[in-house]
Amino acid sequence: MQWAFEQTDLNTTTKLILIGLAYHRNNKDYRCYPSQSLLAKEVGVSVSTINKGLRALEQRELISRMRHCHPGHGGSISSSYTFPALDGPHAAARHTPYQRRLTALRPINQ
Repeated sequence: MQWAFEQTDLNTTTKLILIGLAYHRNNKDYRCYPSQSLLAKEVGVSVSTINKGLRALEQRELISRMRHCHPGHGGSISSSYTFPALDGPHAAARHTPYQRRLTALRPINQ
């Protein structure tokens, strides 16, 4: 979480979203899985504001988001987040935009 607090070039809402993600980061796989509605409740903003902040964090490469899909109809059911700056280059390579698109097309169980 200290790393998230140290990010100075973010607006207040985006920084709170980053801090919220860092708060949920687990020590087992160094990912976090909070729902957008949970983040919205914790930060005190709407889900659309959360989505906007997540996109900004992805563009700055502070987070990497992997969407997981429902096996039946392919719709997105959850996302996991990593922090490439904290997890090293192997984590950033694991979540390239191309790979996120491929993951979105595959069932979550594969």
